[in-house]
Amino acid sequence: MKSELPSSTWSEFTRNLDRDPVRSKTFQALNLPALESVASEKRNNTPCTINKSQYAYGGDNLILELVFEDKTIWIARLRLHEPKFLEASGDVDKVTESEVATMQFLKRETNIPVPSVFWYDARYKNEVGQPYILMEAMPGKRLWGGPLTKYIPAEYEEKVYQQFADIMLQLYSHPFPEIGMLYPGERDGEERIGEIVDQHARFPNYGPFFDSSTFYQTRCRLVEQYYSSDKFPSTESMTSNPVEEAKYKERAIPYIVDSAYQRGPFYLAHPDFQVSPSP
Repeated sequence: MKSELPSSTWSEFTRNLDRDPVRSKTFQALNLPALESVASEKRNNTPCTINKSQYAYGGDNLILELVFEDKTIWIARLRLHEPKFLEASGDVDKVTESEVATMQFLKRETNIPVPSVFWYDARYKNEVGQPYILMEAMPGKRLWGGPLTKYIPAEYEEKVYQQFADIMLQLYSHPFPEIGMLYPGERDGEERIGEIVDQHARFPNYGPFFDSSTFYQTRCRLVEQYYSSDKFPSTESMTSNPVEEAKYKERAIPYIVDSAYQRGPFYLAHPDFQVSPSP
């Protein structure tokens, strides 16, 4: 789609390139001409160029901007170049597969604004060098940089919360029988529920579940095992003890799980729709 350049709002990322070794390493390892070639092929061989002077990023992904000859803009979203992701997923990144399946489901079944996916390759050993998604560039900028809701200007708060409420209502219009992650099904326009993959590669894949109590118990124990193991160097510098938190949460499960809904239905949930960070 034609739109403003997304990179026009990426200045805060660019200033941090030299101080961000993991993302800089990912950028340097990519075969950018191969990515341009794939994108061009998927758009009827229309030439395109990657903006190599700027990129954006999230916790586990790198974002690049592709501009086609006719000024159409796509976004390339790539997994970070970290050995732990490859060790956890094997040759194919299941998180990328699940993200694509989820976006395609939402695009087809709801009016929630999600980008169209034009192409993806979840393999680590592809021509680009990392799992990637080629998607529509959507207008706007990331809500980032402030403490909780105070970052939303007062005059826009009502509109933002109304939009959040609408998104939640649409998600609750599509129940699922299991707790897990969505993956591409055997046929186009079809998804399946599969195992849960921790996007930070902290613990083994688990699930899916037909019972919410079992899900919460399993997750609490995995979190406790991770922070108690030598995979995590130390909890001394943390403001709270995640091992103790996991134990408290597990003991609280019988009091917070509604028995009427213990076996579903279950709904899609976004981990960022929460008040505070949580393991």
